[in-house]
Amino acid sequence: MLKHKIHGFLESVNAFKLLLKQQYSSRSNKKIKVVFLAQYIPAWNKLEPIYEEMKKNVNFEVYLVCVPSGISNNRLLDPTDTSNDTYNYYVKHGYDALNALVGPEKWLNLRELAPDYVFHSRPYNYYMPKEYSSKEISKFSRICSILYGINWSMDLVDTCLNKDYYRYVYCYFSESKELEIYNRHRFFLTHLLKLRKTEFFGNPAIVSILKHKKDDELAWDFTEEDQKRVIWTPRWTPDRKAGGSNFLTYKDKLIEYSRESRDIAFLFRPHPLTFNNFVKLGKMTDEEVIEYISDCEQLQNVKLDVNKEYVSTLWNSDFLISDISAILIEYFATGKPVIFCKTNMELSLTTEVKKIIESCYIVNSWQELEEQIGKLKRGEDILKEKRIQIIRDVFGDELQKLPEKVIASLSEK
Repeated sequence: MLKHKIHGFLESVNAFKLLLKQQYSSRSNKKIKVVFLAQYIPAWNKLEPIYEEMKKNVNFEVYLVCVPSGISNNRLLDPTDTSNDTYNYYVKHGYDALNALVGPEKWLNLRELAPDYVFHSRPYNYYMPKEYSSKEISKFSRICSILYGINWSMDLVDTCLNKDYYRYVYCYFSESKELEIYNRHRFFLTHLLKLRKTEFFGNPAIVSILKHKKDDELAWDFTEEDQKRVIWTPRWTPDRKAGGSNFLTYKDKLIEYSRESRDIAFLFRPHPLTFNNFVKLGKMTDEEVIEYISDCEQLQNVKLDVNKEYVSTLWNSDFLISDISAILIEYFATGKPVIFCKTNMELSLTTEVKKIIESCYIVNSWQELEEQIGKLKRGEDILKEKRIQIIRDVFGDELQKLPEKVIASLSEK
């Protein structure tokens, strides 16, 4: 414990020196150079609105550098693998991207791009090559951060806004006033000396959600008409201190319900960690996972959605069934009904998320869930007006201007 504290103190001193150095470094570029390090594709909708707006701005020069996903403890899981799944994805989708992996364990030198600012797709140095960690990048560029998910509990904030990464961040664009206050307090001295800043701008994920309202459908390829399109997103862990999960409680009942109810198209979108985690905990066997996936695939009105992009899926659904999660908050912004499945979680919700949950249909058992599904299938949506009001209260009317505000902030001398 003492060794850990000493290490943290020394890292904080080093971060202070680097932030101080940045303060007295003059910008040499005629244009403001910004690098977006893309790796965690599901989080791209948080950065995309900023990226697209900067691309259109003549005062900015923007680079999209793609880092492969298969990295752990700062190293490639397979050191001999020179493929880059992230790069392939972005090129396929029409982006002008740079491949970060230029050879076996050899990385594109970001220092040569001379960026003024760098955005990571998520704040975890562990999943980045050492050369792209916040500590290394802060030696030649200022780091900016927009949270890769939506923080729904202040009890989890030390994980999402972990010090290992954030002590080197120059500017954090917070999604809520609570997070702004938290980060200013945590790094009080460097804020006081204006070596770093935290600014409340709102949630760019919601900007992206609204932007892609009319995108083509990806996941909904069911053939029957007049079906209600239902998404289920259970939490990936039963740990009550991480939110708890209803996956085991409802996984068989929802499939059986879908088997007997041909008037719904049921889309199960598991978190990537779901099956592996429940096997690891001894709650399921590998054979049971295979059997469950097979049961889903055999039903014409049931599908497992593993697409990396999901916004079009949300817009083309009728309602969501979910445990507590970031995707619940994103879905809420569509204005569509949400059935919130309570768990025995040992976490407190943020003020904004409390308001959102109060506007969801809250269920505590399978009987209540089945009854609420039936009501929504019949069009009985008594919370519609309340949802519309809460969307205005929580997300605000100025949300669409968020990318412009970020650009204005980074344009300041």
